[in-house]
Amino acid sequence: MSREQKIRDIQIESSDSVLTAIQHMDKVNLKLLIVNEDSKFVGVVSIGDIQRAIINNVPLEDPIRKILRENIHVGYIDEDRKLINEVMLKN
Repeated sequence: MSREQKIRDIQIESSDSVLTAIQHMDKVNLKLLIVNEDSKFVGVVSIGDIQRAIINNVPLEDPIRKILRENIHVGYIDEDRKLINEVMLKN
């Protein structure tokens, strides 16, 4: 399987339900998914985000966009790894 295919396999749309995200995580055996809206990156959703949503009584039918964290830090492939590590440790 190509790298591009692996990346496509871990993506969901922001309009997909929380339950769909859980099912997709189970299918790909991962605890983190890339979330897109109209084919553009808008965030990531983790199993922890879903657990917090469940604790806060968010219906499983609600779209993932309702539980996305707003202030996330993203590292880019062309960024220096040392800088990315520093940002991770800081935040």
